[in-house]
Amino acid sequence: MIIAHLSDLHLGYRAFGNVEQGRNIREADVARAFHQAIQKVVEIAPSVVLVAGDVFDRPEPPHSALVAPGYAGPDGGGCSRHAGRFRGSGCLGSV
Repeated sequence: MIIAHLSDLHLGYRAFGNVEQGRNIREADVARAFHQAIQKVVEIAPSVVLVAGDVFDRPEPPHSALVAPGYAGPDGGGCSRHAGRFRGSGCLGSV
C-alpha cells in the first residue's frame, strides 16, 4: 500500500513584501510547490492521501489561497483536473 503524506501546506503564506505582477513572490512559490506535490501524488497513484497540519497559513486565508488548489497553472496541472481520480477512492475527502 502506498500512502502519500502532505503536511503544513500553508497556502496563502506571504513574506518579505516582494511582489511581482500583483502577487507576493513567496505566496506564488508556496502555490507552485503545492501543485508540484499534487502532480507527484497523481503520478504515484497512492491508495491513501493524508493531509496533516495547516492547509492554509491563517484562519482567514486570502482569496488567492482558496483558489490555488483548483488553479490549473501554466502547465494545466491543477488539482481540479485530477479531482475525479480521488473521488470514489474511499478517501474521506477529495481535492
